[in-house]
Amino acid sequence: RQVPLRGLLHYLIDLRHKFGRVILLYGTRSPENVLFREELESLARRGDAEILLSVDSTQGRPWGGRVGVVTELLDQVELDVTTTHAVACGPPVFYKFMLEKLVARGFDELEED
Repeated sequence: RQVPLRGLLHYLIDLRHKFGRVILLYGTRSPENVLFREELESLARRGDAEILLSVDSTQGRPWGGRVGVVTELLDQVELDVTTTHAVACGPPVFYKFMLEKLVARGFDELEED
């Protein structure tokens, strides 16, 4: 599930001198579905990465964070598209909407072979 993303996040943090700012936009269905939550909160507190979490629904559970689809998080981040790399990990429907948002923000459209 999110394990490859976790490894990539640690890789980017370890090589932050090459990549600069590291931002993770993380969305899931409900608060209990946030994987590695304590670790992500720790990375954010230490300033290792900017971590923005969102859940689709609280399902009546306590949640002090954002509620909504993960693609909405992209609207809250200032990015320089000339120096920013974007990586997406999620279900197929997510890619369609995230790619549309990235292109609208100025990222180059992907060309299919």
